[in-house]
Amino acid sequence: AFSQAFVPVVSEYKTKRSAEDVRDLVSGTAGTLGVVLFVVTAIGVIAAPVLIYIFAPGFKQYGNKFDMAVAMLHWTFPYIFFISLASLYGGVLNSYGKFGPPAFSTVLMNLIMIVFATSLAPWFQNPGLALALGVFVSGLVQLLYQLPFLARLKLLAWPRWQWSHDGVRRIGRLMLPGLFGSSVGHVSLLLDTLIVSFFATGSVTWLYYADRFVEFPL
Repeated sequence: AFSQAFVPVVSEYKTKRSAEDVRDLVSGTAGTLGVVLFVVTAIGVIAAPVLIYIFAPGFKQYGNKFDMAVAMLHWTFPYIFFISLASLYGGVLNSYGKFGPPAFSTVLMNLIMIVFATSLAPWFQNPGLALALGVFVSGLVQLLYQLPFLARLKLLAWPRWQWSHDGVRRIGRLMLPGLFGSSVGHVSLLLDTLIVSFFATGSVTWLYYADRFVEFPL
């Protein structure tokens, strides 16, 4: 939803305004979005037990599965913060015809997850926690990887809170319908997760794999 809203605005600034205006838009958007994301992430990490209880209440009846899920969510929830900012900078690079770095960042994520799965997970009492840590690291790497390319375009500036900025407010307004449209499928999957959390161990995994198979024809 953010990418759909941000790219048209930054492209307009690129063609109609100065490079300084574009840099100011990127700085204001990164700062404003960053603050909102930080608050959401902090709430998600702190309220991890509540979130697991809401969306997977069935885990309570399977020994320490609930506690394991909470511990993993503590590491995976910050991914939202990292990947949203990475999406911001990727949108800027795409607007300037730099498609390689944003596309390759997902390759980095897969490589990191493979390394964590094959090299670190066997050393963990809970291998899933190693994969959760891999999600955290991959999100951070995807964000940091794009910064040098942004600096080469002279568009990298310190993020600042600028909700009053016209471009930032336009992006916020454009995001609303995108958020609604993209959330429908996720809400449906969360409800499915809630139901299968009461089933046998492995059911959530089967549901996840089924969702991946659905993605192939899409």
